[in-house]
Amino acid sequence: MSIQELKVIISKQSRPSLACSHLLSYIRSEVEKGQMTLYEVYLLREEALDWGIKAKMQPAWGENSSLFDLGELVYHNLMCLFFRESNAKVIDYAESIIDQVRDKGGNYMLDLYGDIFVPEMTHETIAELQKARRFSAQNDYYFPGHFGSIPGELDHVERMILEHEEPVKEYRDEILDLKLWFSYLEF
Repeated sequence: MSIQELKVIISKQSRPSLACSHLLSYIRSEVEKGQMTLYEVYLLREEALDWGIKAKMQPAWGENSSLFDLGELVYHNLMCLFFRESNAKVIDYAESIIDQVRDKGGNYMLDLYGDIFVPEMTHETIAELQKARRFSAQNDYYFPGHFGSIPGELDHVERMILEHEEPVKEYRDEILDLKLWFSYLEF
């Protein structure tokens, strides 16, 4: 799908959660084709995250937050940390949904909540998140987690942070143009 086709599809959506789904699908497709850098994924996921949380905050749309949503926030928080970008918005979003999510039951993300959603996550907390990812992969066991909604997202962010990889902020102009176009949308 081209960016133009994505714009047409998203412009027809009346709910932010539907736009979010289409954008994540587009990102997933581009990643699978090797057409998107990790920084481009970060930039576009930020929009999808905004739309997804907006849908949860508007009672008229009747959508509730879940552990999946918290996992998306944890993953995006890791991306913010890796790219040395502000995570203030992610922390605010987490605070806005945590009460709904706590009602869903126990999970390692809830146990580590106070250590995850801070301006600077410690390497110990990141190592715990990495351990959770490995447990899931080694045991062929799925549980709601911070794995991101895009399979194989070029690499595991926590590994790159722990190994002190230098972030590369490569992006195409059309990705920034797309983000600008998103800023004019209203749901």
